[in-house]
Amino acid sequence: VHGTTVGKVCVCDRHWSTAACDVPCPRNATTNEICSGHGTCNWGEKSAGDCTCDPPGRPEYFGPTCAVKCIAAEKCTAAPYNMLHPQCNRATGDCECQRDANGYWDGPRCDVCLIGYWGSDCADECQCNDHGGCDKDTGACVCFSDAQRGFYTGQNCEVCAA
Repeated sequence: VHGTTVGKVCVCDRHWSTAACDVPCPRNATTNEICSGHGTCNWGEKSAGDCTCDPPGRPEYFGPTCAVKCIAAEKCTAAPYNMLHPQCNRATGDCECQRDANGYWDGPRCDVCLIGYWGSDCADECQCNDHGGCDKDTGACVCFSDAQRGFYTGQNCEVCAA
């Protein structure tokens, strides 16, 4: 145990976590640095001992130990990617389409709305009850009408047609 008992609670030593203070903060296997030197460990008796990579919100490093470097957005927008709305994959550091509150993009170049979103910035969620897509410009539902996905009608694709 890596902590001190205060009453009935274990107060963890620095860089140890969980109620039993038995989980260490993640370290880089090569450098042995906590969170690879690119993050902060969430330690303490009420924490899981995971890393928050720096800077919070838009970190340059990802992964459980903050060891995966993100490909810069500038690289994602250049050849061979040529992406219009890229973000970094948090597990691999590779380019992928942006999918957050700033827009939900899809396609090889991240230039079309992900199914279920619409608007000039692809940030508006379709109201089609998961039974259709929606017009990219107006948000009007285009209901599924095939044997694989089903047959739906109604303003919000809320009526089963078959």
